[in-house]
Amino acid sequence: MMELSGKVSALPGGEAGRRGRSGSGVGHGCDGAPSAATAPPRHPDPDLRRRSRAGRGYRLHVTHQLTAGLPDDAFASDGLLTKRVLRAAALASLAPVGGELLWDLGAGTGSISIEWCRLAQDNRAVAVERNPERAERIRENAARHGVAAQLTIVESDIAGALAGLPAPAAVFVGGGVEEVTLQACWAVLPSGGRLVVHSVTAESDAILVASWRTTGGELTRVAVETAEPIGRFTGFRPARTVTAWAAVKG
Repeated sequence: MMELSGKVSALPGGEAGRRGRSGSGVGHGCDGAPSAATAPPRHPDPDLRRRSRAGRGYRLHVTHQLTAGLPDDAFASDGLLTKRVLRAAALASLAPVGGELLWDLGAGTGSISIEWCRLAQDNRAVAVERNPERAERIRENAARHGVAAQLTIVESDIAGALAGLPAPAAVFVGGGVEEVTLQACWAVLPSGGRLVVHSVTAESDAILVASWRTTGGELTRVAVETAEPIGRFTGFRPARTVTAWAAVKG
């Protein structure tokens, strides 16, 4: 069973969710001195407005959205994407306050780190993705959403990347859930740092359950069903259930 040292505070919402900023800065091409945290960037790809999600009675100009949880089709993807509802929930637990650095491990399309950067202009993120095609897709998505200057992409497996990264204020693990990875992430987080991990396999679930038992935090399972036609009727198609563990380091 995994042992993670350090006391866990309640998840964001109370005093523990309003940490001081990490002030860690960023290396690996993430330096610079933009303006203070404000609304999302003003100059994303203008074509994205024309590609906004449209449906029966529903249209969202995603480039103007001030909250987390952009539509899934706002990101170019090969299917490896943290879906909208789960992404919004993850970012709520990651609780960005501005001027912070996120590690997005197993980044896939980069949707978590891109949304993190959109929420504050002085936020930074490092997206670690070992697949070169997906890494290039992260670059395209970051440029489309106007956050390319805030995001560094590391083409590597997680184990090979961690030692060279600047210290984060928060970590999201969306792929490659291993006990040694969680231990390394927890160890590098400062007091008030947040760790959020998603799992879709029984093996990863077992690691999260063990972490929750020994370290605390909040362990949830999220199941989402979406309405779609079944002939002339309507039914709900379930998405894969995701187990989520989130903890704040005391």
